[in-house]
Amino acid sequence: MAEELAQLLSGWGLPPAIVSGFTDDDWTVESLKFISEEAVRKLIPKEGPRTLFNHHWNNFINSDKRTERPSASDDDDDDNDDGNANIVNPRAKRRKLDNSQLQLLLSVEEGLHGTLKKSLPGLMVLGHFKAHEALDDHTRDLLCAQVLYKELENDYNKKIDRARFESLANDIVALFPSETKETWFDVIKKGNATAVQGRLRFKYYAIRRGLIKSLLIPNRNLDDSREAVESDSEQQEEDSDDPSLVWLLENQSPWDEVEVKWEETRRRRLRVLQRCPQVFEYIEKFPSLKQPAGWQLIASDGVNEEPNLDLDLATLWVPYSKFLLTLIRQDQPDFLKGQQFKSLSSDQQFVYIFKELPSLFKVRTLPKSVNAQRKEKCWRPSRCEIVDGVCLHVEEIAEIQERVDAKKNVLRIFKFTLQPLPVFLGPLGNIRQSFIVLDGMR
Repeated sequence: MAEELAQLLSGWGLPPAIVSGFTDDDWTVESLKFISEEAVRKLIPKEGPRTLFNHHWNNFINSDKRTERPSASDDDDDDNDDGNANIVNPRAKRRKLDNSQLQLLLSVEEGLHGTLKKSLPGLMVLGHFKAHEALDDHTRDLLCAQVLYKELENDYNKKIDRARFESLANDIVALFPSETKETWFDVIKKGNATAVQGRLRFKYYAIRRGLIKSLLIPNRNLDDSREAVESDSEQQEEDSDDPSLVWLLENQSPWDEVEVKWEETRRRRLRVLQRCPQVFEYIEKFPSLKQPAGWQLIASDGVNEEPNLDLDLATLWVPYSKFLLTLIRQDQPDFLKGQQFKSLSSDQQFVYIFKELPSLFKVRTLPKSVNAQRKEKCWRPSRCEIVDGVCLHVEEIAEIQERVDAKKNVLRIFKFTLQPLPVFLGPLGNIRQSFIVLDGMR
């Protein structure tokens, strides 16, 4: 009896905790007919579930009264063997249900059919299908909305996965046999990946956009940016608690003390670097990096991260240059051959080879910057832009700023930032200076 009552109350849409309250107090389907209002308030203290219970209980009582009306045919079905067996009596073979079983059948409103019966748009869908034995575009849209509203009623921000989309599509096709599953759920192949399509998925994301605009669910990108701002503020507060880091932010001498404090703050400075969108901003923060020996501080950080960087670059360049020459000469067989090559110093050879590195790369479309919008185009740099992306070679110092500004304008269009850029100043055979440009610094 307790199980029958639990099924009945669950069919009414009552939460499991309330159903357990009834069964724990030994209520039965029969005793439920005589429950008092006081008992209902005690078992269901909250107004919402109690209103739902009262609605179904009234239907339960009224239906029970209809099924208990006396009927002569119920008593005489098995006794009328007086030769009238050929007379068709539509009530003669009706199966008499137990009252609790009948109420259970009448009250069960679970599943897609039950969901549609609870709303006017759902009833319109059911009515249209009954009248025409098919759905049109309007009723499909109504059906799709009702299915997803039901799915999101307890969690507006619920993520619906592929398996759930397919399950919902199966429910729709089972209730409306004229529908094809592919209309509601389909998986297509895109390259090596697959993607979900169909009315359910498209409607789901349309509903999510509406919820975001209505501020009923958070915007994921907005939340990420807020978390980043909060995290950045917390880290800046932590930085102000480190006296060595504060000292480095304000001082550039004595150099011995700079080197000691630089090593002490290595991990914390790494977090500072990660918060800087561009490298030059990091250098702007520490006056010591602008000193002639500032490169040694950066080099020491590099060695801590990658111990192999401590190797002598001049020694490493010998095997590397031979390897690069082999690659370059595959397309330019006469590159730096003959007497001209032998007369060049090692520094001059380095400049010639380094400047030729862009020829080893094919022109291709670059992936979008993480800061670019979805509708913005990808960048496909020209051969000239690729050359300038590896290094700048100028004859006069006045050309540097002009070339750097032009490069920054292109990068800004595609939401990229300027990276450290090697610059060679002077004719190739007589380079007067070489340095690294970081925006306005070198």
